[in-house]
Amino acid sequence: MTEYISVLCNICRKDDNQFLYRTRLSPGPIVQCRNCGLVYVNPIEHPERLANEDNNIDMLIDAIGPSEYQQIYLAEADVKSKLYHMILDRIGTFTGAPGNLLDIGSFLGLFMKIAESRGWQCKGIEPEKDAWRYSVQELGLDVCYGSIRTCDFPPESFDAITMLQVLEHTLDPYLTLRRIHGLLRPNGILVTEVPNIDCLSFKLLGKRHRHFAKHHFTFFTTETLTTLLNRSGYQVLRVDFPYRMISFRLLDFGLSMWYPSIHKLLSPILRLKPVWNLVLKLNLREVVSICAKKT
Repeated sequence: MTEYISVLCNICRKDDNQFLYRTRLSPGPIVQCRNCGLVYVNPIEHPERLANEDNNIDMLIDAIGPSEYQQIYLAEADVKSKLYHMILDRIGTFTGAPGNLLDIGSFLGLFMKIAESRGWQCKGIEPEKDAWRYSVQELGLDVCYGSIRTCDFPPESFDAITMLQVLEHTLDPYLTLRRIHGLLRPNGILVTEVPNIDCLSFKLLGKRHRHFAKHHFTFFTTETLTTLLNRSGYQVLRVDFPYRMISFRLLDFGLSMWYPSIHKLLSPILRLKPVWNLVLKLNLREVVSICAKKT
């Protein structure tokens, strides 16, 4: 018999929540803390989604057709590079010159590669084996296979750390942020980017929103993420809602994963050669990015 994992609110550590709804893909019911408003999964009814080959529960392998997604991700490299340069620009506002950077959840290493081209000395952490292998063997990057828990780095060894849409995958975001805190040098910069549920599309779609994915366990707003960062030893310096650049190729893949009935109707149009490589520039405030300083 599978044992469920009961979860306390990650901000106030209280066990006082109200049920919101069940979703199609989430690993358990969605609840909201009555004290601070944090939305999260409780209990986790599918703990198997927390483990990779090394039983590592800090970061998740998103097992939804990883090879197909990796091919699409690489095909989107030029599009993503513009977004990555914007992130590095924001970091540079606070650090001045480049230094040592750790990218947690580095995936195929494209962000690290761009950061290195701008003078950063980069290391990465990646729990998905194929992505880790590509970043090491094909791009020659210094990436540790594992998690923030299993990869060993000296204390206070990084000027900046990035977690780009990773924190929502962790079982205990507070503990993850505290571990990162120990790796940052005094006044070091953390950039964490997460899905934002305080957006119009979430209000319209509710439990059908794509943020409720198989391996998402905590659902943030600007306010709850700021509160968690403050509690974890950080001072928020800047809040952004970055625009997204989405090709019809990626849109087709996303619809197939989250809205299969809509995908069935739209896919023949999206796959037409004249539109397949078109790129949409959108800002639906579905993602929030926060730069914070270690205090």
